[in-house]
Amino acid sequence: MKNKILVIILAMFLSLPAISWAVEETMPLADEQPAAEEVVDNTQQLDEDYASAVENIEQPDNPYKQPISKKKIVKKFLFAMFGVLASSLILYFGLTIYNRIREDFANRVKTPEGETPLQSPVDLEGAVKTFLDKTKW
Repeated sequence: MKNKILVIILAMFLSLPAISWAVEETMPLADEQPAAEEVVDNTQQLDEDYASAVENIEQPDNPYKQPISKKKIVKKFLFAMFGVLASSLILYFGLTIYNRIREDFANRVKTPEGETPLQSPVDLEGAVKTFLDKTKW
């Protein structure tokens, strides 16, 4: 029991993603803080790069989708309904054939009259007789 729990816990830990942190080779010292001017220059450069990238993006002539015709909508709906009908018929006939084959090969437990009794026996003697009849002992 303990081994199963240990295996489950171990499998859970192995299925989790590994967590790792990247470490820089050199850590900046407290007196080596980047100057505020350099940070401002970097942000201005990024802003300029972004502005030029936005200008270079080509805008389409018509940003809206064209309307879909009603014929196409009806055609797609009918195609979907045909798929539902076909799959329903395949399931119905497939299960019907399966049930007929299963009934032919299944061994039916029957009484000497040829019917399976539906009522349960009342006494011990009747229960033993029903058990022996069903198991064919």
